Parts: sequence; structure tokens; C-alpha cells
Amino acid sequence: MDLSERKVNTYQLLYNNFLERKGNSEGGVKKHKIVYFRALFKEYGIKMPRMIKYNTSIRRTRIKDIPSWDDINRSLGFCKSNRDKVLVSLMATWDMRGEEIL
Repeated sequence: MDLSERKVNTYQLLYNNFLERKGNSEGGVKKHKIVYFRALFKEYGIKMPRMIKYNTSIRRTRIKDIPSWDDINRSLGFCKSNRDKVLVSLMATWDMRGEEIL
């Protein structure tokens, strides 16, 4: 029997749908649970097909979300100390977030 025709694919799809109904479809939680699900079959020597890739929403960065150099220069004008100017400059040039700096 071809791997694509095996019932394990149906079981995996049903489990994926179950996770989505239960609210476990966010981020890495669902991925980890699917990996554990597949590990159960591998533990008993059941040959698994390649992992099914599900459509997941990916938040894309739009050009309007990225500040321009004019925006950065304006923000430097609001800084009260040289320390703050250095931090803003680091964030802008090294693509760092505030949590990574502080």
C-alpha cells in the first residue's frame, strides 16, 4: 500500500482538526503536539509518510511597518539624553527590539 493511502494520514488530519477545535492551533503548541502524535506511531515501528504541511497564517512585515530614516531622525529629536539616542540608534541600525536592548 502506498504511504499516501494509509489511514495514518487520516488520523493525523483528524487530530489536527481536533487541536484546532480545542484552541491549540496557535504557534508551536500545535506543532509540538503533532510531533508527539507522530512519535507514537514511530515508537511502534509504523512507517510514517512525510509530515503534512498545514496552511498557517504568517504575519508579513509590510514596508509601511518599517520606519524610514526620517522617522528615526525625528525620534532622535524626542530623546532627552545621549544614552537614549544611542539606544534608538542601536535599535535602528542593528534591527533590535526594545526587549533585546534592555
